[in-house]
Amino acid sequence: MVGTTNGAANGHDHNSSAWSPSSWRSRPIKQPVTYEDEAAVAKSRSKLQRLPPIVTPYEIWKLRRSLADVAEGKAFLLQGGDCAELFDYCNEAAIDSKIKLLLQMSLVLIWGGNKPVVRIARMAGQYAKPRSSPVEMLDGKQVPSFRGDILNGYEPDARDIDPDRLVQAYFHSAATLNYVRAQIASGVADLHNPLDWNLGHVGDEELQTKYTRIVDSIRESLQFMKTVGADTAGQLQTVDLFTSHEGLLLEYEEALTRKLRHPVNRNVPSPPPSVPKVSPLTGGAFIDPSLKAQAETHGYYNTSAHFLWVGDRTRQPDHAHIEYFRGIENPIGIKVGPTTSIEDLAELLDIVNPRKEVGKVTLITRYGEGKVNDLLPVHIEAVRKTGHVVVWQCDPMHGNTRSTTSGIKTRSFASILSELSSALRIHSECGSILGGVHLELTGDAVTECTGGSQGLQDEDLGERYETFCDPRLNEKQALEMAFLVAGSQRVSENVARSNSGVLFRGPLKPGKQIDTHKGVLNHTSIIGRRVRDVVQGVPLKSGKPAAEFRLLEVKLDDYVRFSRRLVTPVYPADANLIVSLLDLHPEVYDGEDGNAEPKLEILEAGTGHGSLTLHLSRAVHAANPPKPRARVEMNDCATTIDTPSSGDADWSARRRGIVHTIEISPRYAEHSRKTVSAFRHGQYAGNIDFHVGDVSEWTTAALAQRKDEAFLSHAFLDLPNADTHIANVTKALRVDGTLIVFNPSITQITECALGIKRDGIPLELDKVIELGVNGGSGGREWGVRPVIPRAARSVVQVGVENADGSPDDSGVEIDEPEKAEDTTATERTADTSKWSMVCRPKVGERVVGGGFLGSFANPSYCL
Repeated sequence: MVGTTNGAANGHDHNSSAWSPSSWRSRPIKQPVTYEDEAAVAKSRSKLQRLPPIVTPYEIWKLRRSLADVAEGKAFLLQGGDCAELFDYCNEAAIDSKIKLLLQMSLVLIWGGNKPVVRIARMAGQYAKPRSSPVEMLDGKQVPSFRGDILNGYEPDARDIDPDRLVQAYFHSAATLNYVRAQIASGVADLHNPLDWNLGHVGDEELQTKYTRIVDSIRESLQFMKTVGADTAGQLQTVDLFTSHEGLLLEYEEALTRKLRHPVNRNVPSPPPSVPKVSPLTGGAFIDPSLKAQAETHGYYNTSAHFLWVGDRTRQPDHAHIEYFRGIENPIGIKVGPTTSIEDLAELLDIVNPRKEVGKVTLITRYGEGKVNDLLPVHIEAVRKTGHVVVWQCDPMHGNTRSTTSGIKTRSFASILSELSSALRIHSECGSILGGVHLELTGDAVTECTGGSQGLQDEDLGERYETFCDPRLNEKQALEMAFLVAGSQRVSENVARSNSGVLFRGPLKPGKQIDTHKGVLNHTSIIGRRVRDVVQGVPLKSGKPAAEFRLLEVKLDDYVRFSRRLVTPVYPADANLIVSLLDLHPEVYDGEDGNAEPKLEILEAGTGHGSLTLHLSRAVHAANPPKPRARVEMNDCATTIDTPSSGDADWSARRRGIVHTIEISPRYAEHSRKTVSAFRHGQYAGNIDFHVGDVSEWTTAALAQRKDEAFLSHAFLDLPNADTHIANVTKALRVDGTLIVFNPSITQITECALGIKRDGIPLELDKVIELGVNGGSGGREWGVRPVIPRAARSVVQVGVENADGSPDDSGVEIDEPEKAEDTTATERTADTSKWSMVCRPKVGERVVGGGFLGSFANPSYCL
């Protein structure tokens, strides 16, 4: 829809013309609104102009300064809410659900990116929606399209444009924001209060484990801050939540635009000093250079919301909406899509932000999963050339809308995630920063988008399809999206920290080249060369001699970090720690009969990526006879591995160091096998036996083959339900063996320890190590011990004394006696179901880590 107000003409020079809140009326306009009663419009406009602001300049500048941090990579932007907000959403339950959802999502993103999150709600004003046609057909009758509650009603008999709705929109916005402020001031965002992190909808066991790990990490860090008193300064009791909407209805925006005094927190570059113009006749100055430019004291603020954006349909550089947006102090967003040319993009930025202020403009990209790879890099480069520093925000919703066979509009969770993941990757590859995400979501359990862990299908959409415009993510899908983004942020951060010395990853191809800061290196100069050879780069254009590069074998550390992955690997620092806890000392193979016992056999349950598998195999490698390496071929798409031939059976029988690795997922098992085999041409692959299935079933079968003789030197369990497998695995564990359990939270480690005591399994908890602390290496030991609560003490007083020999009856809990003989005496008299665990960090400051290792040993061997 194209309309013109007040005889607008194209080609107007924005920067040379005076701006006012109404100057947009002289420009062409898209999405025009035609009111039948101009007198009623004037009355509503006059009413709006007399009403107080909904937001203040101080709040607006607080957001602008936060967005400057986002543009520079110091913070992350989360923006979300309804596609089309209704007046009916101005109620306690609807507002509370959105606040809670945005808070939870922001906590997850803080965990993932390790940086502050700026929260902007599509709320308290998102009452107008652009439409492709002014009319639509309903029950065979043509009626005006629903354009949002600020213009008309959704019911067919309420479709006439009503000027009074302008004033209604103001009061609903003001009431919504007033309640948000009151709730935040009353502690709805206080992190001391428990949050409902119900994850029961997640059907995938691995995903649920991953999400639980994040939630436990967040809970434990909050609890620790409370324990040490670091939460008393007020930062955990409140948050900033800003409001936003599409600045579509300029009649409304103009009425709420006020010339106000700049706040004290305003931060803009100082204007350049005046340069005097010189008379060509006399050489005298027209302007006295001693006069200083006066600082601006007032500016125009849109007081309807903190942040406004212009849509993909109304962002024409010479049209009304851009004319309005160029004059306001608020931070603004511009939707960028497949139809945005690089010329328009550069012109738009210069128009709305001529001083190139950081934090002023957010570019909201919305391409669709099939177009983002082609278009986003071009737009990133175009913006870089302009010199503007913008906030890049991904809107993965609007480009991925589709209709079902029955005509229902929906979006696929997988498509939304695909575009968002692509945007993260592309920005990283282009040396840019994806600063935020823009999602249409609701805090209600609607069924409007398919997919996610709930597994919603097209046929499920009718259960609760409640949107009045575009489909939204429900509260579970939105939180899951935050989990996935957070996981990507964690991986990206880890890669970025260790990426400084890596110039190239991937197969070498004739005709390709590697660009480095020291020059260009052709692939053909590398192909066929040996490790440690020196190769010559391409001579530099500057005339300086070409750089020389030495070819080195890939390190295991780099290989784990940069190899293709389906799941998060055990990172090298943690894998090395685990290997050290096993205290392996394989005897070097000397050519004697490999059937001599005992062999060094290690069980790994939960292969995953294959990272720990490689580290374990490297640790036992010296115990085995030399073996020809597997042949590895690289093609453009993947790595193909030659499987061992039947002639390897004799070699396998002579092995004295074996890693048995078990994965329940055939897909992950195959991926890990390829990961292991591709490292240094399969150097360590022969030490590993890969198995697919359940670890308890495998252990039972292996014991039967060995006539119930324990054969495992050590075992490692990285499973979501490790406690259910400990008894079976322990039967196969030698008396001097070590069992290590990895779990996301220390609570799960204690559950394993209590289960061992309850079931009488011959293991004792030796130590608990927290991963992910001390700079990512070394771990930190926790003191974890079983105790009997006071209520159950009376049955375990046998032999428990104070230091002076008197009976101990003063404490609130009884520690488990440390000596084996005391433990036996105690367990004869105690109800083992009453044991509890006390967990405390042994030293240092509490830092959220990446999980916990529980190391268990046979107490009789420890004597």
